[in-house]
Amino acid sequence: MDNKSTKLPAFVQSITGEVDSEYWTPQTVEEWTDVQKTTVCLHIWTQQQQQERGLRKLIGIWVFIIITLQVVGVFTLVVLDAWKILSMNIEIVKFLIPSVLTEVFGMGFIVVKYLFKPSNVIPLDFLKKR
Repeated sequence: MDNKSTKLPAFVQSITGEVDSEYWTPQTVEEWTDVQKTTVCLHIWTQQQQQERGLRKLIGIWVFIIITLQVVGVFTLVVLDAWKILSMNIEIVKFLIPSVLTEVFGMGFIVVKYLFKPSNVIPLDFLKKR
């Protein structure tokens, strides 16, 4: 028992019965069900986090594609106006460029602040109710 007691973790206070270092066996049915519940909850939580990451990535990509298209579209209108292919009123240009720029910064801010916020949700919050 001396060799095995030196290999045990620090949190183990005492050992009842023989300890086999190859595998863990539950002492009671409740202990086994608790381990199973925890395993299932962690597995489901991991799947949920992976799905959320995929959805966030997809939404982020589409938002930035739309932002890029808006900027390219405004730049194209300004270039077409400069080449005299398209004639735009100066008041429209004065309103168009700042409004699109504001929208681009606003959407970027929303994506960064709310879509990619750090997760501080406790995965096993139902255990707190016990």
